[in-house]
Amino acid sequence: MKLEVKKGIKIKIHNKDCAMGCYYSEDDWDIEAIAPTYEKAIELIIPKYIESNIYPDSSDVVVVKYVTYKEEHHVIEEHGEITKSIYGVIDDIKKHPLFEKLSEKRYRIAEAIMRENQRKQKVAKENKERKLLEKLKKKYDE
Repeated sequence: MKLEVKKGIKIKIHNKDCAMGCYYSEDDWDIEAIAPTYEKAIELIIPKYIESNIYPDSSDVVVVKYVTYKEEHHVIEEHGEITKSIYGVIDDIKKHPLFEKLSEKRYRIAEAIMRENQRKQKVAKENKERKLLEKLKKKYDE
């Protein structure tokens, strides 16, 4: 089997793992995407970014050489880092049409879940009140 070495861009976004001077290991994680171009890497990272709901603290944009094996990209060599602030990367993500589309979808789903939960709470409250009314009727009708 022969693997093809490709040149591309790796974007890595790290979340905020410190608060008030304390380090939280459970919050120490990141998301990354590797693609032939910066734009394609942005497209690949958007679904992960929206799903993770992280508060980004830093980012790395690096030129890499990679191979693809079983649908996964494996970095062989990292070259120089492209100077781009976390705000620049996040701005590029948020300006992308895919971000708007997936954010809207996530918002609609969250709103539907919230309405369903409110409906269930209302039904549960009504049932509880009916039972209480039945108890009171039995108690005071006797």
